[in-house]
Amino acid sequence: MNIDLNPVFGITGKKMDIDYTIKAEDVDEYPRVSDVKVFGSVQNKTDIVTLTITCSYELTCLCDRCAEEFTRHIDQKIEHELIKNLEDEQDISYIEVPDGNLDLDELIREDIILNLPYLFLCKEDCKGLCVQCGANLNDGECKCKSPTDPRLSALLDLLD
Repeated sequence: MNIDLNPVFGITGKKMDIDYTIKAEDVDEYPRVSDVKVFGSVQNKTDIVTLTITCSYELTCLCDRCAEEFTRHIDQKIEHELIKNLEDEQDISYIEVPDGNLDLDELIREDIILNLPYLFLCKEDCKGLCVQCGANLNDGECKCKSPTDPRLSALLDLLD
């Protein structure tokens, strides 16, 4: 969705409400994200336009420890300051919108991807898979014997 911010840039105190949905296929392929409900506003505060929105969506992916698929609801708050002319190109605290048109879908897609966790876990205390038999340890203990270090096998013979 392209937003024309020129009317907002022109009047201090002007506010524009945002309420729409981004289709899931326009966000990313993995992890799967449901349709993204976007709501919030754009407001001019002394010639700096502040974008404040909330993105609400379902994230579906595989757990990095147990490989089970899980879905988690996420409400992600996004806030950016927009200006028409950026004086210092190294300054990343503002987003430059020189023509007054903002591609909001692309900005939201980038923020969702940047907000993804480094590690996808179905639950915080996920036990993962047994390294010997591959059983999901969240479902219960497996029947595998503890592996023995071959360097200690002589000591085990003494115990027998």
